[in-house]
Amino acid sequence: MPKNGTAKPCKLRQNSCRLRQMSDLHRAAVLAGSFRRLPELAATLRIPAAALLRDCAIAPETLTQAGARMPLVNATRMLHLGAARSGRGDFGLQLGMLHQPGDLGALGYLWLSAPDIGTAMAAGARYESFVQGGAAFSYGLHGDTLAVTYVTPNLPAALRPQDAEFTFALLITALRRLSMRHVAAQTIEFAHAPDAKLAAYRHCFGVAPQFNAALNRMTLPADTAALAIPTRDAGLFAILSDYIERQSLDLAHAADLAARVDRAIRASLPSGQVTLASLAASLRLSPRSLQRRLAASGQSVRGLLATTRATLALEALALPAVSVDEAARRLGFADPSAFTRAFHGWHGLSPRAWRRGRALD
Repeated sequence: MPKNGTAKPCKLRQNSCRLRQMSDLHRAAVLAGSFRRLPELAATLRIPAAALLRDCAIAPETLTQAGARMPLVNATRMLHLGAARSGRGDFGLQLGMLHQPGDLGALGYLWLSAPDIGTAMAAGARYESFVQGGAAFSYGLHGDTLAVTYVTPNLPAALRPQDAEFTFALLITALRRLSMRHVAAQTIEFAHAPDAKLAAYRHCFGVAPQFNAALNRMTLPADTAALAIPTRDAGLFAILSDYIERQSLDLAHAADLAARVDRAIRASLPSGQVTLASLAASLRLSPRSLQRRLAASGQSVRGLLATTRATLALEALALPAVSVDEAARRLGFADPSAFTRAFHGWHGLSPRAWRRGRALD
């Protein structure tokens, strides 16, 4: 450490940034229908889908429930574990290639009713938060090239490769099924190292990717945007655009309510048990109204309590003076062993192991 002591404040700022990113990550959600083909792929690869979903805290019915959402970190962990358990580095790629536009519900049918691919992609970019919070999807015409980029800044590095490959495989598969044409990429770049044979990527995209690139990026011929969609329906497109616009606003309001619930949980945990009734009272809502408003965006008091506790656990353990037992008490756990089990479920390792890893950063 430099003698002037500047390293310690810098380290504290870095830790604070990481904790904010972890908090953002646990709140980010994705449309569950994106993954509805997972049981089909799991059966093909002979791995138990039920165990995979359970270990990622995803209820099986969530995948087929209209408008259901799941935490982004759970979804991406599912892809990561699927690759590990199947021994297939192209697990995310294969899942994306099974995609059908209707899997995305209203947005998928919006795509199907769009006049052309460019309009469908514009809608996808505009309503990206409707499909997946915590990610940035963008596209644009650059000369004779249509470029698409995708980043997930808050995801842990280990979870990004499968997620990026799944996302681009889903996109190019959707473009083919929407246009009923064989759309092929001009180039494909991934910000990670390869984990599967190049033949799998060529089969999916039409070209071999460049790996260890600066960002995840796919380019297509510019005239891809002009490809007509045979199922286009101007009236349905207008109706669905209005519906998704309103749903996006509702999600924004739900995010504000979730933030208020988070603050109420933080205020209540040190003093005792947090219940639906106590939270509703602090927010000046009836318990039923609170449940209904959260459920409209696929959230629940139980889920938000787990998310807030997961974040608070990291904040407490980041303080050297706070013991694991004290962290458990602050989070409302009467038994430290119950806290340790919960922490492992949230973050994949024990509180002491997390602290040791943090000390090595």
